[in-house]
Amino acid sequence: MDNKYFSNRQEQTVANYLGWRVVRGSGARPMHPGDIEGSDWIGECKTHTKLKSKVAFNQAVWAKLCNEATSKMKKPVLIVDSGTQRVDDTWVMVPTKLLPVELLNSGGFVDIDDKGKCPTTLSLDVNTLRANTDQGKILNRVGFGNMPVSIMTLMTFNSILRCEVD
Repeated sequence: MDNKYFSNRQEQTVANYLGWRVVRGSGARPMHPGDIEGSDWIGECKTHTKLKSKVAFNQAVWAKLCNEATSKMKKPVLIVDSGTQRVDDTWVMVPTKLLPVELLNSGGFVDIDDKGKCPTTLSLDVNTLRANTDQGKILNRVGFGNMPVSIMTLMTFNSILRCEVD
């Protein structure tokens, strides 16, 4: 099976879970950016064809997504997994400033030490992310490029979306 099969599968799984739609011809048509979108969000999905112990958030992909989201007056979300294409093993990156104030004040964060670097790819160990989640820490904060971002499970992100609607 090729990369497109795994990408399509991940996009459809995530879109269905969030109640969003898959963008037809994503990446091939400049007027239709992102892989999936909801009413206020545009998402880019990244997966692997083989299982990995890390998930990777690429700076160039993030910057492109942020620009596309701005042009569509939507919020960006970068969605990655370690090759499982499973909802419970999928992680999302969002700008921290877009999170609800109550959540930001909840203390449910773990700050990731990026050692003062500005990486082009933020590669995080899946087991470390899971351990943080198991300890009740739902968000991992880090500076990425010139923007503070938060990384959380897809399930946590979905919960936040549901609270925005209520």
